Amino acid sequence: MRKGALILLYLVVAGLQAWDSGATDAGALILAGIAIALLIPVAAIAGSRTATWHLAAWLGTVALLVITRLLAPAPLPGLLLIATLAGIVLFADVMLAGYGSPQVPPGGSVE
Repeated sequence: MRKGALILLYLVVAGLQAWDSGATDAGALILAGIAIALLIPVAAIAGSRTATWHLAAWLGTVALLVITRLLAPAPLPGLLLIATLAGIVLFADVMLAGYGSPQVPPGGSVE
C-alpha cells in the first residue's frame, strides 16, 4: 500500500510539473523521453529492494531529463524539478523500507 501511494503521488506531481513546463508543446519524441524518465523511478520503487538500484534509477532519470531538455525545441524550464522529486521519492522509499540498515539481533548490538 505504501509503495502504491508513493508511486501515485510521484506520478501525479511529476506529470503536473511536466505539463506546467510546457512539455506538451515540445513534440512526440520529447514527450516519450519525459514519459520514460517518469517511469524509471516507478520501476525502481516497484521492483527493487536495494538502495543501489534506487541511486541508479535516479541518475538515469537525471541524465534522460537533461538530454531531453537539451534536445527540446521549447525551453522546458521546470523539467529538472522532476529529477529532484524523483530523488526525494526514491530516498523516501529507501528510508521507509530500511534497505541499508543493518540487521540487529534482539538484545544485541551491531559491531
